Amino acid sequence: MLKVHVDDIDEAGDFYGTVFGATLAMDLGEGHRVMTMPGGPGFILIQDRADERNDWNAQFLIQVSDLERTEALALENGAEHQQAFEGSPGGEQAFSVDLLDPWGNQIEILQRG
Repeated sequence: MLKVHVDDIDEAGDFYGTVFGATLAMDLGEGHRVMTMPGGPGFILIQDRADERNDWNAQFLIQVSDLERTEALALENGAEHQQAFEGSPGGEQAFSVDLLDPWGNQIEILQRG
């Protein structure tokens, strides 16, 4: 299970819900929540102070159907653009954008085709 460290669990739940449609599956208490993505994997939001995280920032990829819309929504909600890619891995056209969420976790959003 992916662990995403944040310093405000309520804001993080709102960010991932608004941008990616994540929903709360279970509140584990003490700053831990299990979230699920539509038709996809789950992850755990872990609230801790920024100085407690050290190098715990997550890095993960999420496939989306509309890259431009998702990126715009992420940026409007506090994400930071890092870089963009375009290529044809395995012969299939793909586009992706690397973002940092408001807590420094790296998210690559990918659109195939």
